Amino acid sequence: MKKKLLLQIAVRNSQVRYILHDTDVRLFYITLLDGFTPATEESNKVKHLLEKDD
Repeated sequence: MKKKLLLQIAVRNSQVRYILHDTDVRLFYITLLDGFTPATEESNKVKHLLEKDD
């Protein structure tokens, strides 16, 4: 449940979306996504936000 909430926050909060560029935050969310199955709308959106920065 906490993982889902963290993904929702990343999608909905502009300040969190902004700091997704930070290396530590980026690695945190990448690790979070690696352990998140099945994929949800939020996890797909966060993955897209992270890929956008590559």
